[in-house]
This record gives sequence, structure tokens and C-alpha cells, in this order.
Amino acid sequence: MALEDRKFLKFLSIGSDANEDYRVMQMTLILAFECKNSPFILSVVIKLHITKFEAEKLESVSMLNFGFYVDDLYFGADIVRKEIELLSDAETLLESGDFNLRNFSFYNSELKALWFEYKFSESEKESVKLNVFGLSLNLEKDVLSLEVKGLVDSLKTLDNIKCCFLQTAV
Repeated sequence: MALEDRKFLKFLSIGSDANEDYRVMQMTLILAFECKNSPFILSVVIKLHITKFEAEKLESVSMLNFGFYVDDLYFGADIVRKEIELLSDAETLLESGDFNLRNFSFYNSELKALWFEYKFSESEKESVKLNVFGLSLNLEKDVLSLEVKGLVDSLKTLDNIKCCFLQTAV
């Protein structure tokens, strides 16, 4: 990696001790992954995060350790209530590290119904909306969208649309 590009690959490392300050770390080598997202790095970061909770939630941490494949979580339990408990713990543990479990697929309709009953009231299901980098994220369809109505409306009032559109885009 070029020396001048390293300044863009910094991240914060927070110590495990509450009294320890954070450190600014800088990547110097990105293996064969260049500057693309790496499933390996994601896996290591998730595993590093969940090991903090091993003493409190051993079963959930074990399930997360063995249930992740890249960014998908596969697990099951003999009892539906146990699955709900594990899923709830997993979501809580990952949320504490700003990871967001979403796009659930359930093979058991009873489990799906219980999870949505446990997780959301009907009014909350309707109002969940996330913005990512200024784009709207539809959790149901897992789609990012951009609202361009304001841009189009402002362009209608301009005389030379092509020239103004290019200026707006730049």
C-alpha cells in the first residue's frame, strides 16, 4: 500500500479496560484484499467484539462464533423459545458494537410470528426507516434509494436545464 494512501485507512481501537484510552491505528498492509471489504476482516472484528461477553452469555457467544458465515448467521435450537432467547441475545450483543442484525429469514412460521411479536408492535413496523449516507434504506426489501424529487423540482425552474444539471451534479 502506498505511503500516501495509508492516512485513509485509520481506525479507532478501544482498549478492553475501561481506564485505557483509545488508540488511533493505521493499516499498513491489506493483504490481497486491496481496499475492498474483506469477509475475513469482518469475521475477525465480529469475533473480537463478541469475546467480550463470553463470561456473561457463553451459549450466545458460542452460537455467534460458530453460526456466522461471512455476514450471515445460521443457527437453530430444539425449542422455539430458546431460539428467540438466542436471537435476542445475539442482537443485543452485536448492537453494542454497532452491528445491525437484519433481513431475517425464518424457516419456522411460529418462530417468525413470535419474533415479530416480541420485537415490534404494529405501529413500529410501519415507522422503521433508516438513512445510510443520505440514502433511504428499505429494510423489508434490503434496497437503498435516493429521493430526487427536490432536485427535479429545482431543475424545472431553471432556464438552461442541461448546463444547470451538470453544475448541480458537480
